[in-house]
This record gives sequence, structure tokens and C-alpha cells, in this order.
Amino acid sequence: RTPARRHFGSRLMLSAPDVVLRPWSSLPTVLLLSALAWTAAGAADAPAGRQLTFAQFNGWTLTQPSKSNVLSYGQELEHLRDVRAGAPYSYIRLHATSSLGTDAALVRVKLVLGTAGADADCLPGSSYEVPHAVHAGSPPTPLDGLTAARAPAYTYQNDWETVRFPYSGDFEACYFDGSTWYHVPGQFTVKGAQSNLDPFWCVASTTLECRTQIRGLGIKATWLITVVERTQECGSVAEFSSAFAENRSVATADPTSSLQTLHAIGPKTDAAYNTYKVCFCPGVNADITRPELDACSMPQDFVQLAGYLYATRVVPVHLLYPVIRFDLTVRCGAEDVGGCPLSDKLRIKLVDTAQANDRPAYDESAGCRTAPQVRTYFQPPNCQGPTSCALAPAVQSRSAPTWSGMRLLPDTENQAQKQVALDVCLCLGDCGTPANWFKADQVSTSPIRVRPDPIVAGSLFDLELRGPIGGWQTTGRTHSRELKLLFDPEGSVTSENCFLDAEDVRSVTGHYCLSTTDCKAPTVSSSDGHVWRNVKVHFAGMYAVCYCDVQCSQREYWSFIKWHVVAGPYGSHRWHISREIHFDLTVTGWGLNVTNGLLVVPRAAACGSAGALPAPEVVVPTGPAEQLAGPAFNVIEMVYAYDGILVELRTAHGLTVGDHVSFAGVTCDDCAHCADIINGRAQKVIRIPTALTFVIPVTYPERAFPEFDVRLSSWARSSEVTFRHLRATGPGDFAVCWASAGSSTAADFAVPVGHLTIFEPPLFPAHVHLTTLQEGVDAPVVIEFQTRTDQRYAEAVGELHLQVIFKRVDLLAPGPSFPDAPSVPLAGARQRVCGQLFAELWSSDGDGFPMPTGCFYDEDTLGRGYKSYSVLFGQRSGLKAGTWYQIVMRAVSHVPAPNAAAAPDGVLQLWSLDDVRANPFGVIEFGPAWPSPAPLERARGADPQFNRVNGAVLVGPEGTETDVELGYGAAAEIRVQLRAAAGAPITQGSTLRVFLWPLTQWNLTESCIASCVPHTATLAGAPVSLVCESPLCRTEALARTSAGPQRNVMRVTFQQMDPIRDSTRHTVVLTHLRLLPGGFLSTALGAEVRGKDVPRPSYAATSGALLFSSPRATGSVVSGTADGEGAPFRADTGNVLYVRLVLGASIWGGRGGEADAGTAAGTAGFELRLPPGYVCVNAEPAEPGLRLFGGRAPEGRGAVGLRSETDGFWRFSGQACIFAVRAENVLFASSAIFVKLTVNNPMVAMQRTDGANGWTIRPQGSAAPHTSAAAPLKLGVA
Repeated sequence: RTPARRHFGSRLMLSAPDVVLRPWSSLPTVLLLSALAWTAAGAADAPAGRQLTFAQFNGWTLTQPSKSNVLSYGQELEHLRDVRAGAPYSYIRLHATSSLGTDAALVRVKLVLGTAGADADCLPGSSYEVPHAVHAGSPPTPLDGLTAARAPAYTYQNDWETVRFPYSGDFEACYFDGSTWYHVPGQFTVKGAQSNLDPFWCVASTTLECRTQIRGLGIKATWLITVVERTQECGSVAEFSSAFAENRSVATADPTSSLQTLHAIGPKTDAAYNTYKVCFCPGVNADITRPELDACSMPQDFVQLAGYLYATRVVPVHLLYPVIRFDLTVRCGAEDVGGCPLSDKLRIKLVDTAQANDRPAYDESAGCRTAPQVRTYFQPPNCQGPTSCALAPAVQSRSAPTWSGMRLLPDTENQAQKQVALDVCLCLGDCGTPANWFKADQVSTSPIRVRPDPIVAGSLFDLELRGPIGGWQTTGRTHSRELKLLFDPEGSVTSENCFLDAEDVRSVTGHYCLSTTDCKAPTVSSSDGHVWRNVKVHFAGMYAVCYCDVQCSQREYWSFIKWHVVAGPYGSHRWHISREIHFDLTVTGWGLNVTNGLLVVPRAAACGSAGALPAPEVVVPTGPAEQLAGPAFNVIEMVYAYDGILVELRTAHGLTVGDHVSFAGVTCDDCAHCADIINGRAQKVIRIPTALTFVIPVTYPERAFPEFDVRLSSWARSSEVTFRHLRATGPGDFAVCWASAGSSTAADFAVPVGHLTIFEPPLFPAHVHLTTLQEGVDAPVVIEFQTRTDQRYAEAVGELHLQVIFKRVDLLAPGPSFPDAPSVPLAGARQRVCGQLFAELWSSDGDGFPMPTGCFYDEDTLGRGYKSYSVLFGQRSGLKAGTWYQIVMRAVSHVPAPNAAAAPDGVLQLWSLDDVRANPFGVIEFGPAWPSPAPLERARGADPQFNRVNGAVLVGPEGTETDVELGYGAAAEIRVQLRAAAGAPITQGSTLRVFLWPLTQWNLTESCIASCVPHTATLAGAPVSLVCESPLCRTEALARTSAGPQRNVMRVTFQQMDPIRDSTRHTVVLTHLRLLPGGFLSTALGAEVRGKDVPRPSYAATSGALLFSSPRATGSVVSGTADGEGAPFRADTGNVLYVRLVLGASIWGGRGGEADAGTAAGTAGFELRLPPGYVCVNAEPAEPGLRLFGGRAPEGRGAVGLRSETDGFWRFSGQACIFAVRAENVLFASSAIFVKLTVNNPMVAMQRTDGANGWTIRPQGSAAPHTSAAAPLKLGVA
């Protein structure tokens, strides 16, 4: 057969005898890769007009790699249409009829572009040579024009082994026969990636995905890429690389085009910059003997070198701090194989971070193409627009070009440096073209740290601006390295102020400024920052820290660095405190906490000086200060508010607008510097929407509001701390000094807080009257005092309070039956607490003892040796001037030990104190008191003593133990049966004292009548009445100094009688007792017995029956005062009436459990019944300042039901308004109560003279306060 022929060249002639035909199937194939730098000597030496002697070209054959799926061409073809780039073909064979070279060592073949067409196109150096067909990173291939053929070589065929085509395209070949290059008319269509030297750029990031674009001929989405180390060969590695998250790419392609595919290999598995080979799989399966494997599934399938991937990093030579110089080095891949050109045309720009910047360079929407330079970029000048950047690298390098001397301005947010991430965009040349910009990495600024944090006012410190590994200016004394501290309480200082404003020489010492731009140079400078030694800030507050690194005479070089707290108190505090009172000092300022300490020194001493020694007159406890703070896990969330951040809490915060709050433990994953702002400084409270929320002025856009994690956070008010329980023993003027932490060194207390003046308090008479004189027994005592005529009582409009302090608990202590809680603070003051503490309150005034609004107490949890109980009065309803008052409470007295210290300021102290809110330790007057008479040792041995069981039994008529009612206006009678302890008989001449309870509600006549019912014994089986003559009887008053004596003790002296023994029990009968009209609820009595000439008493409370007298009450409807009665006509609704009530007896809610809220019967309290037709709608305390009080003060405006959950509550039934007293609360007898009633008027008007037009009040209850025995409910007299 005669195949189609193409001449090698224009001068090729055929010679028939030389023609040798071979079957195409028997011809081997050879593969060419790269161009050869070849001299033209062979062509030049050829004789002119030389003609080849072989006949014609017959084609090429190409043999596939062993086990591969790559197509093999076994027949002689002029056009091989599906050759795969990079595939290691076994061999390629050139077929001809004759005239091929036979010296295998000399013949060559090389690949040329498909546009070649003449022999001249084959000459070395021709533009038709395939570029970089072979280079240092490629495996060898005989298509380079340098590799010898396989021996033997024949005139009809030449073979070359292990042939690789470098990349995709249409190629032809040139042949060298040993002397001359000839163009061979065959064609190869190679499919694969378009180049073996394409550069690919990705950021060496563990979070940003690396994406590349592969262009080529005939490529498909199933043809993938992988990377290998740059020292490895594509297709020759045994395992995939782990450099990126994906060991093979995830590819996508345009279904309408086979010219490009997109590949994603995930982020790097580490952040190291490096250079990798990109290996492409042009649909190769290197081992078709394993059917489970697809093409592009093994490392050996990725046979084509597509180029190099440069994993870039931007490495700051210095860390990025605002206003501080820094250098940036771009790592263009591996240190020894970088991808950047060695050129001064490279450019970078710093831009705001954006997701668009993360897009790969080939993406037309990549952000770096159009992103402008960040607005905070300062020096040196760089970009005028997104692609017009002028800053060339200071160091040119293929692997590490470096840009020097760059500066950024601070990016501030909420008066704090904002840590900012910036994208670094890189251009390798022709930077006016947007497509040449791509992201090289991301860098972050770091805030300059100011140390110490906080600064402590008044103390010497080394002020540091810290920025490790920074490009700080380290030399120069004028107009460089300039610092200012500017007082900035409202956070208004800007960089403009930093340049213009002067540092206050009164606030800051140890650092000075000669002018606004020339200040003291740092003591120490380094690449980590500056230090100014021995600086002192004298006043607490917020300060702006300003800094300029160089050229400080120019405004633009000055920058605001930080809003920094100087912790300490304000120095303007003034206190005016009475001697002897236990008081608190509340200190306000900035950055305060519980570790702070106070020192009180003589007024002449300077705080922190050697002479500032503690003043012995003022005792300052060593315990920590107290601070308002939330409990653990108190913060629920921090959310957006129009004026800042709304903080929501689980419990009420107690803050006021203007307070400063410090947080700890707040985090924010998406904005670390946002959390630093919250935690790093005190936050001002600017708004309080509710008791559970407050707002701080840290603002963010609603759509960009950070997500704060507050689960482990805490908060505390840092603008105020309180030092508790100080006491001054003597008057004087003192200076108060502060230290950031409690210390024993006077030098640490260098900050003056203010001045403390201690004065001698005005005295009023006060007494403690014991009932029994037996020591060590829990019994009622009467505390009596008389107020002076002090105008403050009439002027006060706030809540006055009375404090009872058991100063010497070794001599007189409150009874053990007091509440179990160690303390109740002012915030917990309740009327119920008053009922727990006090049995009776009495006054000589017609309004009675002011009804307390609550009581609170401190039972010495700090071991100070005293116990304090306070009574809180309502606004304009405190004590009155020139009035006698009595308080009955249980106490235990003790005989002083032989070596006991004297009590010159009283065993018990009474303090009449000013407004508990505005002036809690303001003293109106003071009354020291001592027990009177003094307590005695208890009876012992044969001294007359009560039996411990039924020593004094209260019995009714006929010997019963049922409650005994004493009728008002009748001859009241009390019977007490006595029983002595074994061996301690009560004999003739012994004295019995009976204490009538309630102590303030009895007033006997001076004389009394007593008789004795003798014990009936059994002798010889017959009853025998023993002897007990009528004893002598007289009455006594415990409080003998009051305006009118209240005789409440009956003193009985036994006459001739058989001794009272354990088994001999006489009954003393006391008759003709005078009762006060108010009555009282069921109560026991107290009894004390003492033998003749025996000074040791024995005490007992009666058992058995209880005494009571039906309680009464009085009241009046206040009218004609222009208060209320706004709906006075018949059928009007919502009419307001004011009622004044006075209970004759104290009403006690009983022990344990709440008062019954069901029916009137079974509920301690009172019922106010309106005339027929009225309907009771509501009842509440009367407000202060009503005109019905006529402007008098105090108003005597007692209130009940202030807190329904603890004190008592109202309920309404028709014309009845019923008040129920909660458990343990007491409505005290004789205390005036004002009630504001809302009623609906009758449908029919009633005449004032109508007998039915009357109001009634009926008290009811079971037992008198603190009665231990149970008693049935007693209904009072209506």
C-alpha cells in the first residue's frame, strides 16, 4: 500500500531503492517534552543543496504506560488526537520509508509549537520551540532535543523511551538526523493543564480555603489536582500530601467549556508559608488492574506538573501598634523558592477585612481588586486609589520582599483602642490593573498597653507604654517619644486634644511638659516600649493617655492611646460623727474594691508621711471593706439599647444613676476587644429602666452588636465602698487616708480621703430597769429615756431611727430568745422584726410610741463585743422632743466579775439618730444607761428558791388553770400558787415581788391587798389547813423617773406562816387591782422571791393559767381638713376618708406560721366596721404631709401593712375593713395609726345624729407579745 505522505522539508526527494515499508503496528513510539538550546552548527555545516535519501514520513506510534488507562497509538498516524500531558508513555516511534539516522547516539527529536511549518522553525532558539518543555522541577523527557534515541536506530524508524508531554496544546515535532534539523509533518493534540509553570497563590491559613483555577485543553471536572513537596515529582509519590485539608481537589467546571476548571483543596493544615508543586491528573488511572480505583484516585495518577503553589504569609518585622513604626515582610512561599519577582514594581496595600478579599485572584469579584486602603493608614504615603499605590519594597526579594517604616493611626471605639484585623493585598507588577491584586495574608493591630492598670492615685509608680516587639522610637529628647496624661472624666479627649491640651501640673508629678509638644523623655526605651519612672497622679478619675512617637510638633503625629482609670477616692469627703457611736465611712471614687484600706491619723499629719500614725481615738476594724456586688451568676445577658448596653440581672441591683460598675469574666468570641472594654474599666450607669436592669454607655450599631458571654461574669459597684463599724472614743479632728490594699505600713496610705470630726454628743437621761435582780435569767427589762427639746425632731422630714446598743454584753445581754439570724440590714427592716425584738413600746405622748416602719439589727458577727438593735420611723413620724419613752425587751443581766472594766459610757446605750438614708450616723442625742438596781447573785443552797417545776402557778377561782379574765372596772383578783425547791423553803419574812405584764399597761394604786390561802395537808388521814397569815402588800414602779410613775410591781412580805416547801404550796391572792382601760391579751406574770436578810433572789415566770383583759381601741374619722372626701355625696364611689386609730392592747401575730387569711375569727388584728350602706374598698397607710396634721411635726402618723408578705394585710367584706397581723409582728398598744380608706358611700344619705351612723373598731388576738403558752383567740370590746 502507499500511505499518504508529507515531506520532511521542501528539498526532500524520494529514491525508490531506499524505500523500506514496515507495518504501522510494528512501529514503536517516542514522547518529547521540552525545547533544547542548540547551536546552529549542524545546519551550517550541511552542504548546500543537500538532499535526503530516504523516501518519505510514514507517521508516529505512541505506547501507553504499563497498566495505565491512557490511550496507546499502535498504528502509524500523522495526528495523535488524545495525548495526556505528563503521562510517562513507554516510548514514541518515528516511522519513515527511509533516510532516518542510524546512529542512536546522534539522532534527536524535540517538540515545537503546532504553528511550525518549515525546517527553519526547528533551528535552536527558534520562537517555535515549546517554552520550558523541561525545567528543573520537571522529570526528564526525550522531547527536549537533547536526548539520544534508543539503540538500535534504523533508517525506517527511531525510538525514544519514557516520553512526557509537558502541558496541553497542539504540537508538532522536529527531527535531527545527526547533522540537520528537519520539520516533521506529524501533529499531537495534548490534553491537560495549559502550563507546567503557572503560579498559584494561596494564603498560608488554617481557616481560609485555597482555591485555584486550571486552564487547559480537554479538561474535565473529574480531573483533579493535588500538591506535593517541591522536591518531589508529580506522579512519583506513594502518599498524598497532608499540607492542605483536602488531599485531592474538589473540582467544578463550566459545563459549556472544557478550557477551565476550578479547584478547592481546603485550608492549610498548618499556617507555615511554603512552596508546593501543583500536580494535575488529566484523567489518568495509573493501575487499571485494580478495578476498585477510579482515575485521579491515587497519587500516581497526578502525573502532570501544572505549576507552583505559593502559600504566603505576611510576617511583621515589628508588631503592629498604633502610631508606632512597623515593617512588613511578605513571605512569597518557601525561603529558597519564592514566587515574587525581583522587582521594585511590587506593591502592597492594607485594607479593611472583607469576605470578598478572601476570593482567589482569578475571581473577577475578588475584593483586593477594588478595596481602598484602610482609612487609618498614616505613613509613608502609599495609595491614592485602589490600584494607584506607590510604596515600593525597601528590600527586594523573590521570597521575602519587605516594606518599611509604615504607621497606622489608632482605630478607637468607645474610647478604647480597637484591635483591628487588616487584609494585606499584594500586586506583583502592572499594579494599575485590578486583576493583578490578590490577598497575601491578614495582619492584626495590637493595642498599646498602659501599665500599671489601674494606676493608684497618690502612689509612685513606673508608667509603662508596652508594645512588645514594636518599632518604637528609642532615641531623641525633643519632639519625639512624648507622653501626656490628661484628666478626662467624661471620655471626651481626642487626638486633637492630645496635641493642643496641656498636662495639669497639679494632677501629675514626676512627669512634666515644657510645652504642649515637648514633655519629659522616657527613662527607658526599647523595642518593647517606654518607661517613665517615679510618676505620681494625685487625683483619682479617668485620664486620657496620649502619645507621639516622632515629629511631635505636628498635630497628625499625636494620638489618643487609652482611657485609663486612676483608682482612688475623691479627696473631698467630710464626716461629722459623734463620739462612741459605731459608724460607717462610705468612700466614693474610682476603681474602688473590697481590698482597700483606711487609716485615720491626726489632722496635722500628712497622709503617707512618717508621722501619719493611727489616731488612738478612732478604732478602725481590720476586716475588708464592703461593696455592692451581684451574687455569682447574677448577670443574665447584655443586649443592645439605643443609648448603650442594657445589663439584665437575676436579682435587684440597688444601683443609682451615676454609679460606676466594674465587670469581670465577660467574654466575646467574635470581638475580644469588646470584652476588654467591658472588663477593663469602670462603666457608668446612665439609665435604670427597672430594678433588674441598668444601662452603660458602651455603644454599638444594633446590627453589629457583639454577642457577649456573661455566664461566668460578675459585677461590683466600683465607685463606692463602705468601711463598717468604726468607733471613736474621744473627740477631735482627724485626717482619713486611703490605700489600695489594706496594709500595716503608714506610707501605703498616701491618698487623702477627707476629714473626720468627732464631737461629744448631747446627752439625754436614759435608764435600764431590771424586773428581777437575779443574774443570768432571761427576763423583761424596761429601757427608759427622755428626749431633750431638740429642734431636729420637729425639722426632720426623713426617716429618723433609734439605736439600742448592748455595749457590755458581759454585763447585760439581749435574751436568748431573739431571732436566729445574726443580722438584718437596713434593707431588710420590717415591722415583723420589731415584733421579734420588742415586747412593748410606750410613750407619755398622746400619740404613743411612734409606730415603727421596721426594725433591723446587728448581732456582732465580727466579734466587736456589742449588739445593736435599731428602730426605724416613718417620714415625719419619729420621736418627739421633751417626751418620755419606754421599751420593754428581754435581757439577761450579770454581776460584774471582780476584775471587770468599768463602763463609763454605759452598759447599754441609746442613740437618737438622724435620717437613716441621708445622714445615718448623725446623732441627735445620746443616752448611756446602767442597770438599776444592780443585779445580784442567784439564790443558792438553803436560800428561798422557786421549784423549777411549777414554782409559781397562776390559778383561777376554784383552783382552775383556765385563762383568767380581769374585768375593767371590777375588783380584779390574781391568785398565784407557790412551790419551793427541795431544801430551799420560802419562810416567814421572805419577800415576793410580782411583775405585772404587760409592764407598761398597769398603773396600780400605791396600796394593795393581799391574802394567803394556806396549803391543806393530810395528817392521820384527815385534811389539816396549815398556817399562812395575810402578807403585807405594797406596789412599786420599775420606772420611777418617768413623768408619772407606772406602778406595775406588787411587793408582798410574808407574815407568820408554815414554810412553803416542795410539798407545801400556799396560794397568794392579790385583790382590788386597778386596770388601765386598754386591756391586754393573755399573758403570764413574773415572780421573784428573796429571803429575809438574804440578798440573793430566785426568779420564775408563772405557769398554769394566763391573765387577760378584753382589749379595747379608740378611733376617729378625720374630717374638715380638706384631705380626702372628694366624693362626699350619697352613692358616690371611691370616696377617701382618713381614720386615726389607737389600740388599747398590743396585738401580736403569734409564733410561727402566717396569720390566718380566712375569716375574722382566728386572725390576730382588728376589724374596722363602717356604718350601714358603706362598702370598704381599700385601705393603705396615710401619706405624710397631709393638711389634717396642721403642719405639726412629728405627725404621729403610724402605718400598718407596709409589707403585706411579712407584716400584715387588709381584706374587705362589705362594710368591714379587716387587718390581719402576720406571725411575730406586733401592733403596739397606744401607738397612733392613720389609715387611708377608700369607700363607696351609702345609697341613702344618713343624718349625722342617726344612731346607726357610727363607726366601731374591735381588736382581737390570742396572747400578749412573746407569750410562750398557747391561748385561745380573744375578741376585744367593739
